[in-house]
Amino acid sequence: PGAAGVFRDDPAHAAAAFRSHPEPGGRFAGAFAHVVFGVLDRTRDSAVRTAFERTSADLPSGPTAISSSRTAPAAADARG
Repeated sequence: PGAAGVFRDDPAHAAAAFRSHPEPGGRFAGAFAHVVFGVLDRTRDSAVRTAFERTSADLPSGPTAISSSRTAPAAADARG
């Protein structure tokens, strides 16, 4: 069986759902300059975080892109 997220959801399905909203045509398209997903991952192999990274692997990186990181930005960075 695959890894389950915090709410016992399929990580790949959750990642795809979150990605769809800020994409062109999504409910929040163009609403945010930067999107950060807080991903709680207690699996040994980082399966939940990996699902989010794979789902967003084809997105451009940079200040206006959706990004995946192992650590959260510093509070000053988050305020812009």
